[in-house]
Amino acid sequence: MSWKSGSEDKYYRRARREGYRSRSALKLQEILRIKKPKQGDRVLDLGCSPGGWSQVLSSIVGPKGSVTGVDIVDPRIKLYNFNFLRRDIRDQVPEVGPFSWIFCDAAPKFTGIKDVDMARAQELWQACLNWCDKTLTEDGNLVMKVFQSRELDEIKPEVERRFNHVKFVKPKASRKESPEIYLLCEGFRTSSKINAGSSSPASNLMP
Repeated sequence: MSWKSGSEDKYYRRARREGYRSRSALKLQEILRIKKPKQGDRVLDLGCSPGGWSQVLSSIVGPKGSVTGVDIVDPRIKLYNFNFLRRDIRDQVPEVGPFSWIFCDAAPKFTGIKDVDMARAQELWQACLNWCDKTLTEDGNLVMKVFQSRELDEIKPEVERRFNHVKFVKPKASRKESPEIYLLCEGFRTSSKINAGSSSPASNLMP
C-alpha cells in the first residue's frame, strides 16, 4: 500500500488510522449506510486494487460469505474470505459467481484530455454492466463509480433498464470539486426481463 505524499486530509488520516488501504474505503462505508450486503453474501469487487473496498466488504459478509476481487494489479491483501482474479475487467467474463452484489470503483488512468478520459471511463462502465449480465443474481445490486459527463447521460438508459431502482450517491469523503459520483442500483433484472422491455424503473438520475 502506498499513500501519496501531500494529499492527506481528515479522510486520509482516518483511513490510515483505521487500517484501510485506501481513502475510498470510507466512501464505500458511507454508501453502505443506505443498503449493504448481508452476512454470507458472495460479492464481486471489480477494479479492487489497492484493496480498501475489499477490506470493508470482507468484514460485512463475514466468514460464511466471500469477496472476489478482479484487477490487473494484485492488491496483495490477506483476507480469510478474499479471492483474487488477475485480469482486465474489460476482457471476457470468466466462469465465476453468481454474486448478489457487484462493486466497481474502477477508473481509467487520466490523461488530462477530457474526451479521451471519459471515453475510457465509459468503456469501464460498460464492462461492469457486462459483468452484471453474466454474474449478478436476480434482484442483485450494484455500486459503481461514474463521472458526471455526457458519457454518463449516454450510458444511463443501459443502467436503468437493468435495475428496478437507481440513485446517485455523493459520499462526503468524495472531494466536492471531483466529478465522481456513485450509482447505487437495486433489483437487477435478468436478461429475459430486460429483453421483454419492462417499464422504466424508479430513478433519481437527471434526464
